[in-house]
Amino acid sequence: MSEITSRDGERLIPEKFDSKNDYLAFLKHLYAYTFLGKYKNKNHIALEIGFGTGYGTKFSSSFFSKIIGLEVDPEPISYAQKKYPESNIEYKQYNGSILPFPDNFFDIVYSFQVIEHVTSDSDFLSEARRVLKTGGILVITTPNRNYRLKPGEKPKNKFHLREYSPDDLKNIGEKFFQSYSLSGLYGKGEVHQIELDRVKSGLGHLDPLGIRHLLPVAFKLKLKKMMNFLKGHSTLKIEDQDFMTRYSTEDYFLDEKNISDSLDLYFVAKKS
Repeated sequence: MSEITSRDGERLIPEKFDSKNDYLAFLKHLYAYTFLGKYKNKNHIALEIGFGTGYGTKFSSSFFSKIIGLEVDPEPISYAQKKYPESNIEYKQYNGSILPFPDNFFDIVYSFQVIEHVTSDSDFLSEARRVLKTGGILVITTPNRNYRLKPGEKPKNKFHLREYSPDDLKNIGEKFFQSYSLSGLYGKGEVHQIELDRVKSGLGHLDPLGIRHLLPVAFKLKLKKMMNFLKGHSTLKIEDQDFMTRYSTEDYFLDEKNISDSLDLYFVAKKS
């Protein structure tokens, strides 16, 4: 399978980063996997719903005795099997709705930046709860619509069927879990501001009819590189390569009290 520089449609591939945005998106996603470290238990079996390209699955493979990663499409499965093989990871395909496992099977289920993609979030949470053991942990992350969209506005990302405010996620989550916490992910200083600027300067405001969604992925990648070049401040130039050494996952943090303006939402629940 050919390598892709940074993004293939919606999935992020950590090879080369074309811009600060891509690198910070990688760190933001990777932070979720570092968060799993607090639940590390070498006797536990974990399920990841929607592993993307597998880099995070490999990162978290030392936390658990076994991880089963699920994806709907065969391409990322083949990619992950070749790129991120580990003896305790199994990458599998499923139909996107019914989890192919018995009740009370997993100690922990996690799914990062996925619930906004699924047809039925109720079925998604119901299935996650079903396969969890009593006392098992569910960890879900999703973008916070509060800083991305105006009230009532549909997602600009064509892959997202919906996006959640903190109240939205709380309301759907508490239908299935009595014991849960909700927190918001923030970046420190420039890291947070770059993400806010990225959303404000995206293609959406230039294309209110959504014509960009009809363009081939390869063309959109070239268009994004051109826009990064024209904006200048977002492009990773040779003299700015130290950007990737200045920032790490430690430049992100969770806040349980101030959630409304966060970048991502973290829903952590325990099956009672």
